[in-house]
Amino acid sequence: MTRRRLAAVPDTQRRGGLYVRVSAVMGRGGEDFLSPSIQIDTMRTAAARAGHQVVEVWEDIDVSGRSMNRPGLHAAVDAARAGRIDVLWVHDLSRLARNAAGGLTELAAIEKMGVDVLSATETVDRSTSSGRLTAGVLLLLAEHYSDLVGDRWRGVIEANARRGVWHGQPPRGYLRSASRTLIEDPVAGPVWREVFRRYAAGDGLRPLASYVTATLGTVVQAQTVSRTLHSPAYLGLVVLGERTFPGRHPALVDQPTWDRVQARLTANATVPSRTKQAVHSLAGLLRCGGCGGPLHKRRRASRGGDFLFCSTAAVAPDRCAGIGTPSLPSVERSVLEQLHERVAHLRDMSASQAALDLARQSRVEADARAVADELGRVEQQLGVLGRKLAEGVLSDTAYRAASNSLETSLSRLRARAQELVVVEVAPSPQDAASLAEALLELWQVDATDPEATAFQNRALRTHVRAVRVAPAVRPGSRRPRRITVDWVT
Repeated sequence: MTRRRLAAVPDTQRRGGLYVRVSAVMGRGGEDFLSPSIQIDTMRTAAARAGHQVVEVWEDIDVSGRSMNRPGLHAAVDAARAGRIDVLWVHDLSRLARNAAGGLTELAAIEKMGVDVLSATETVDRSTSSGRLTAGVLLLLAEHYSDLVGDRWRGVIEANARRGVWHGQPPRGYLRSASRTLIEDPVAGPVWREVFRRYAAGDGLRPLASYVTATLGTVVQAQTVSRTLHSPAYLGLVVLGERTFPGRHPALVDQPTWDRVQARLTANATVPSRTKQAVHSLAGLLRCGGCGGPLHKRRRASRGGDFLFCSTAAVAPDRCAGIGTPSLPSVERSVLEQLHERVAHLRDMSASQAALDLARQSRVEADARAVADELGRVEQQLGVLGRKLAEGVLSDTAYRAASNSLETSLSRLRARAQELVVVEVAPSPQDAASLAEALLELWQVDATDPEATAFQNRALRTHVRAVRVAPAVRPGSRRPRRITVDWVT
């Protein structure tokens, strides 16, 4: 009898580290949401099945997988480099990255340190050529999903622009009507029309800022006036990046005035200041809860981060005491938390909205059938009149009187039929919730890429009209939520 050789039993267990990543937590739940606890439990089970001892856990919470610059991932790589772990576990490879090139580079670097990267839910053996191919395909699929969500956002924005619908917060001097198109603000519209006229006539930016402040009662800076004068929206156009499309909203400025304003702006152009750039995701949305004026970002090296300040308090302390210096990241986090709450609210609304839309559509279809039947009867009566005239039963006078009456009815019914054809159903809360969830999935905390920051700012404006920050109160005092969001409805 031949004895089998026994496999060697290692003296010590292999040490495993668990890496967790979530794009946005903020109260989400459900079967499709991989919460940190779900990821950790799944990885611990897989590690125990493999006989590994879990020694460390690293987390990147509210961080997009598109970026490879993540504190938790850096800490895991440092542990691998220092020899503190033998295996790095992930729930699935999309947790490691939604960036195929970066993910494969990181995998190769970790494995070069002698540390295996294992997925708790996917069978991937990178020691074989087929396993390496599988890992690459999985990372490409993760990146493709991220691209699809981004494409959906860009597609919605571009489709709106091509239809002439303004996307996001209305420009100064406009209001959004019940049908979601822009209309002239009866108070602010004439003021901004006058700003264009005066600038074309030679007035400076600072005097115009003072004029708007005194007329509308809201402090406006010279930079705000300059940005407004540059915007083609006031010619009745919709702006999408460098492109413009004919808009459905009325122009506040005529072409000759616009041309004179642009010629003067070009002649006076200087290097743009940082305040004209969308330098963070909430740029242009922040308002002081005390005076309603704009908030701006300020960096303080001693405090180690970006803070906000009220521009009115800075230039006119008699009009506003200010809000202090709240942390920009904490304000952004509060906005995203409230966006998650809004998603839940929209989900609740979707069922009732669907029922209302169905009932409304049924009424429209019933009305359309009734109008079509009536049109058929009127056209039939016109035919009968024609035959009676031809047979000599009716006189010309009687025919003209009867046919004129029927033609009037025919025109009215055709107009009504056209109204029923072009009737539009309001946007579904379900669709709005899906777009909000897509934004949260792609959100990058501490985004350093200017294009990514601009994209987040533009996408956020789909939902957010303004973010108001109230002044701070003494600790322990009862107060409502300090950060409030005005939603686009």
